[in-house]
Amino acid sequence: MRRSAWRMQANHEGGLSERAGQRARELACVLTCGCLLGHCDDSECQTPRTARQEKTIVRCAIHTRKSTEDGLDQEFNLLDAQRLSGENYVRSAEGEGWRVIPDLYDDGGFTGGNMDRPVLKRLIADIEAGRIA
Repeated sequence: MRRSAWRMQANHEGGLSERAGQRARELACVLTCGCLLGHCDDSECQTPRTARQEKTIVRCAIHTRKSTEDGLDQEFNLLDAQRLSGENYVRSAEGEGWRVIPDLYDDGGFTGGNMDRPVLKRLIADIEAGRIA
């Protein structure tokens, strides 16, 4: 990062070769408008329009489940731990456009041996309705 900042500053002051200057302009474009990660409207952008990608936002739901109701009355229970783990995983991919939706999909006290779980059915309905992508 330090090297990139030095190149951008040197380019601004006219101290780079033509090739290094072009690379510095490209780096500055990526850092300022994010054109390689998102949509760029900057007319000065050095990246060809065909190389730019629109960042797709992926809305992520987290479904948690525990077979029994034992311990669900605790302040922090297994469903909370599962959700926290899922949120951390989704946050690790925020750069790819992943976002955690705030809705809770907690099936406490339902077996995973079948699909007869009310919150799982609601989650599937929300996916089919396009609320989760």
